[in-house]
Amino acid sequence: MKQYAWDPNFAATYRLKGVALHSLCLYESAIESLNSAIQLNPSFANAYYARGVCYYHLNRYENAITSLDVAIRYLPNFAIAYAYRGNCYHKMQQYQKAIESYDISIRLDPNDSVTRSDRNIALEEMKPKPSPQIVPAPKIEPPRRRGVRVALMISNANYPTNDTQITALNTPPNDIELVSSKLQELGFSLTCIRDVTTVNEFQDALDGFVHTIQEANDSLECSLFYYAGHGTQYNNSNYLIPTHYIRGSDVPANCMSLDHIVRTISEPSGCGSKQLYVIDACRTVVGAGNTGLANSNTNSDTILYSTAPGTTSCDECSESEIHSPFAWALSKCRVMNIEFVQLAKQVTVEVKRLTNQRKRVFVSGCMDVDFYF
Repeated sequence: MKQYAWDPNFAATYRLKGVALHSLCLYESAIESLNSAIQLNPSFANAYYARGVCYYHLNRYENAITSLDVAIRYLPNFAIAYAYRGNCYHKMQQYQKAIESYDISIRLDPNDSVTRSDRNIALEEMKPKPSPQIVPAPKIEPPRRRGVRVALMISNANYPTNDTQITALNTPPNDIELVSSKLQELGFSLTCIRDVTTVNEFQDALDGFVHTIQEANDSLECSLFYYAGHGTQYNNSNYLIPTHYIRGSDVPANCMSLDHIVRTISEPSGCGSKQLYVIDACRTVVGAGNTGLANSNTNSDTILYSTAPGTTSCDECSESEIHSPFAWALSKCRVMNIEFVQLAKQVTVEVKRLTNQRKRVFVSGCMDVDFYF
C-alpha cells in the first residue's frame, strides 16, 4: 500500500469540509470529516472544537465535552471552546461546572455578551426552587393575531470579475439562506432573488414586491427589504449594484437607488404598518463612488446597515467561513418578541465580537414606532 506523508494543509481541508457540513446541519457527516482532519493532525485544536460543536448539536454532551477538552488542552486561550463546554454542562444540569467554564470564557473574551447571558441563566437555574403554591389560574387572553409580514430578499454575488467589473462575493447566497430561515420562523412570507443583473431587473423585483404588499392591504403588519451584495454612495446617495454593472459607468443610471427602493415600498404600505430595510453591502471599495455608504436621510423608515457610514463591510467572520459577520450575528440573536432597535443593539455587540472590534452596525431613520418580532 502506498504511504502518504502527513500534510497539515490536507488536514485543514477536511476541517473546512466539516465546517461546511456543520453549517448545513449535517452533523454526523461533519464529524466524519473532522475525524479525518484529527487523524492527519492529532493536535489540530480547531478540528477538535468543531467536532465538539457538532456533538453538542446532536445532544451528545459527554462526547462534546471530551472533544472540547482536547481543543482547550492544545489552545488554552480558546474562549469559545470554554463557552461551548459550559453549554454542555448547562444542558446536563451540572450548573457549577457550567459556570466555571463560562467564567473562563468571559475572562478570555470580556465582550462576549451571549456567554454572559448563558452564565446568568445557569446561575438562576441552579438556585433552589420555592415550594409550589396553589394559586387561582390567571385569565388567559387569546394571543394577539399577527398581521401579514412580507420580505423581499436579494443576494448579489456572481459579479463576473474582469478588468471592467467588480469583485465577486462568496457569502451573500449563504447569508440570505441563513437569515430567511430565521424570518420564516417569525411568520414572514419571503420572496428571495439571486443575482439581479441590471437596474431594470431590480425594478421588476420591486414591482412584484409592491404587488404582494398591495394584496395584503390593511392586514399588512410589516414589509422588510434585505439586500446582501455590493453597494456604494454617489453624491451622498446610496446605490445597490447589479451584478452586470460596468466599473466606471454612470452610477445613477446603472445602479438602484436605495432612496427609490424606500419610496417604492413605503408608498403602498400605508401608515398602519412598519417598513424595515436591512442592507449588508459595501464589502469592498468597488470604484463606483466614495468608500462606504452614506447616512440615509429617511424620516419615516428604519434602515439597519451592516457597517457604519463611510466604512466598508467585512466578510471575515471568526465563527463561520461561509457567512458575513452581520448575517451570522443576526442568525444567532434571540429575536422572538424583541423590538427591532433592541435587536440592532444585540447585532452590534455580536458583530464587534466577531470582527475583533473592527466593525459595528448602524441604524438610521425613524425610531418612534416600535416593531416587535
